[in-house]
Amino acid sequence: MARSRRIAEAEIRLIPPKKSICTVLYAIRIFIASEETVGFTRGSRYCRSPMKPRKAMTLAFFVVLLSIGYFSMHAAPTLSDENYSYHGDTRWQTNVTAAEETAAAEEKPIVVYFWTTWCTYCEDYNREVYADPAVQSELDDFVKVAVNLDDDGSESARMQQEYNVNYPPQHVVITPDGEVLVRVNGYAGTEDFLSYLDAAEQRYSGGSA
Repeated sequence: MARSRRIAEAEIRLIPPKKSICTVLYAIRIFIASEETVGFTRGSRYCRSPMKPRKAMTLAFFVVLLSIGYFSMHAAPTLSDENYSYHGDTRWQTNVTAAEETAAAEEKPIVVYFWTTWCTYCEDYNREVYADPAVQSELDDFVKVAVNLDDDGSESARMQQEYNVNYPPQHVVITPDGEVLVRVNGYAGTEDFLSYLDAAEQRYSGGSA
């Protein structure tokens, strides 16, 4: 069932907050030890109490497993090759310099998509926005480049710093020279996303947004 998400301006939506570590530890303790063996009390301000090293290591191991499971279940599956990454039914360049050169040669604005594999709203973009034929058609008027925020490469770092991006998902529409036309912070539904692209095109062509 399609979700209705209307926004006046681009709305920031982050991954739902995780439970506190104390609550997680308390839940694990129920399964692996009694209160007499592991002596800490739920609700303690600092969650401090005497605990045997072996039990502490066991708890840490389970916390790591839970974390891996959480990110695995919420990872956005993304195909990629040497020059492109594929999001939904769209193909995005991954070489920023090449994308800038293409944009200059074709005189097109650039859509820079900042994403990660663990971003749940990135998966919403894949399923609900990029799969829409109207969005695909509109994106043909842009050069598309995707920047993985978890990439340690110099181009990713440069783009993050230049456009002050530190969380996914974000889209920044720029000119071939790097001037910002439109920002989309967080998730935007199909109609809103199309409106942002249209505004960017108008500004790029010199019209009023």
